[in-house]
Amino acid sequence: LRGFVHRDLKLSNVLLRPKQEAIFLNDFELAVEVGQKLPCSGGTSAYRSPEGVEGNVASCALDIYAIGAMVAHIALGFDPCRYRISAEKLIDIVAINGYLNAEKFIRRCMLLDNQNRFSSVSEIKVELEKIDLWRKEETSLGITNFLFSKPLDKSKIKNYIWQTVKYIEQFKE
Repeated sequence: LRGFVHRDLKLSNVLLRPKQEAIFLNDFELAVEVGQKLPCSGGTSAYRSPEGVEGNVASCALDIYAIGAMVAHIALGFDPCRYRISAEKLIDIVAINGYLNAEKFIRRCMLLDNQNRFSSVSEIKVELEKIDLWRKEETSLGITNFLFSKPLDKSKIKNYIWQTVKYIEQFKE
């Protein structure tokens, strides 16, 4: 499936095998070829980029936007779809809750101008390494409560995000 954009990246479409520390994506029904004109519908609202809603041409920027929403979901411990809030408001909530460096990463992923979002996997990896998804007083993260029966350490959470980014990258070229 090289040259495709997933268009519905979200945590529920990332399957984890904790014992093997491996991830798999599912739900490719909305995937389209890079460069194809997008239908105006499809995808999950909080994870869908503005250009995905407007029916523009498919690009990697669609999935990068969704990666930002996924990291916000992980940082906050709740699905952004539960509330009708804008991407800007979601990013503000992340910042208010003390995840300042995650806020910068999320903001870059979810920029309205898709030309200014991350443009490569290596660029995402560098910035992902800077993220601390824990506030100083916390020892666990909301996502671990609903994805795993036992808490994961910080490096494993980052590793799952990184594996997701690498996994989607293989479909881009």
